[in-house]
Amino acid sequence: MSKLFLLLLLSSPCWAQEPLIRVIQEPEGPVHSGQSIVLRVQVLVPNYFLGAPDFPRIEWVGGPAGELQDSGGNVFQRIDEQDYAGIERTYRFPPLAAGEYPLAPAEVRLRYADEHHHALDARLSLPNMRIQVNSMGPEYSAQSHARAQLSVSETYLPGMTQLQSGDLLTRRLQIELREPGNLLPPTPKLNTPTGVRVYRRATQLEKTDGRSGQTIRRIDEVHYLFERAGPIVLPAVQLHWRNTLTGQLETAELPARHLSIAERDEPLAAPVQRYAVHLSLFGLLIALLGGTLYRWQGWRQRCAAWQEERKHWRAFRQACASGHLDAVETSLEHWLQLNPAPEPLSGVRDTNLHEAIQALLRARYAANASHLEVQELYRAAAQVRQQRKTRPKPTAHRQQLNPDSD
Repeated sequence: MSKLFLLLLLSSPCWAQEPLIRVIQEPEGPVHSGQSIVLRVQVLVPNYFLGAPDFPRIEWVGGPAGELQDSGGNVFQRIDEQDYAGIERTYRFPPLAAGEYPLAPAEVRLRYADEHHHALDARLSLPNMRIQVNSMGPEYSAQSHARAQLSVSETYLPGMTQLQSGDLLTRRLQIELREPGNLLPPTPKLNTPTGVRVYRRATQLEKTDGRSGQTIRRIDEVHYLFERAGPIVLPAVQLHWRNTLTGQLETAELPARHLSIAERDEPLAAPVQRYAVHLSLFGLLIALLGGTLYRWQGWRQRCAAWQEERKHWRAFRQACASGHLDAVETSLEHWLQLNPAPEPLSGVRDTNLHEAIQALLRARYAANASHLEVQELYRAAAQVRQQRKTRPKPTAHRQQLNPDSD
C-alpha cells in the first residue's frame, strides 16, 4: 500500500495543467463567398507568460493568408478550478471562393512559468479546422451587385463654369476597394491632352476597418492648365483588377469629358514680365528693409551714447555736490571724453570752463592751494553742455574748383 502511495505521489506532477490553444471563427459555421472571415487565436497558460508568444502566419490550404491585426488583448479564464492567463490575436482573411478549405498546419511557440515558477518552453499546434464556403444565394448576389467591390468617382473644381485659356481645372479621382485582401486599388492611367499642361499631386491611401469589412481608398488629384482655346477632351479612365470575391478580371470605367475652352477676355501678361515685376518688388522690399535696419542701428548707437553721457554727467554733478575735488576731476575728465569732440582736461576751448578747470587744478596741485568754488565749475560745464545740445548740425559746403578764376 505504501508503495502505491509513493508511486502516486511521484506521478503527481504529470497532473499539472498544460497550456492550451483555441481558434474561434467569426462568423461561425458555413460562410458565403464574398464574406470576410476573422479568426481569433487564444493562447492560455496555467500560470503566467515569460514573454510574448510567437504567433505564426496562418493561411487556408489553397487560399490566401490572413493579415494579423493590431487589435488583441489579454484573456483570463478559469478552467477545471485552474486559473489561466491568455493572449489573443486576430487574423482577418479576404473573402474566399466557394469550396472547402482546411487550415494549414502551424504552431505557436511560447515560454511560460509553471506552478513552481520554473521556466518552460512549449509549442502549440493549431487545431484541425475546416471552413465551408458556399456559393452566394440570390439574396447575396443582389446585395453584391448593389455594392460592388470596386467603385470609382470623380469631382471637378471649378464645376461646370465657362473655362478660358489660362484657367486651372482640378480633377479628383477616388477609388474604393472593399475586401481587398493583399491587393491595392489599381493605378489610373491619365494621358495628357494636347494643349494642356498637367500637374499631379502625390497619391493618398487610406485604410479603414468597419463592421462591413476592410476598405482601402485611393485619392489622385490632377491639375489641368489650359494653354490654348478650343475643344479639349479629358481622357476616360479605365481600371482593371481581379475581383477577390469571384476571382474574375473586371473593369471599371469613367467616361471622357469634352470641354470647350474660350479665349481669355484680357490677355495674360508674359511670364517674363510678371517675373520682372516680382523681382522689382522684391528688390524694393530689400532696399526698404536695409534702410530701416540702417536707421535702427544708428538710433541704437545714439541712444547708447546719450545714456552713457547722462551717466557720467550725473556722476560729475554728484561729485560737485559732495565737494571731493579728486572725484570732481575724475568725473569731469570722463564726461569731456564722451562729448562729440573729445577734449582733454587741460585743452578745453570754452573760456569760462577752461578758467574753472585751471582753478580746480590749482586747488588740487598748487603749493599754496586756494579755495575753489565748485558750483562755478559746475555752472560752466552745464553751460557748455547746453550749447552742445542746441548747436545746429554742420552742413557741407561745396568748394569751388578754381576760386581765383573769373
